[in-house]
Amino acid sequence: QRFADRAEKRLDALIGRSRILVISSHADSLIRQFCDKVALMQEGRIIAIGPAPEILDQYHATADKAGT
Repeated sequence: QRFADRAEKRLDALIGRSRILVISSHADSLIRQFCDKVALMQEGRIIAIGPAPEILDQYHATADKAGT
């Protein structure tokens, strides 16, 4: 079994038994799959909190403006 598959299975198990789980990632697919609410941070400060699709759109718009 691939490492990514094992990691995803473990993450599913953690989410199943947790009320809150903090995940730090730039992986859209992981965020969309596992996160209901997302915080966008910039320079160590939270600049937005909301539903994953909305905040990911904001993240990409911010990254595009910054040229990253």
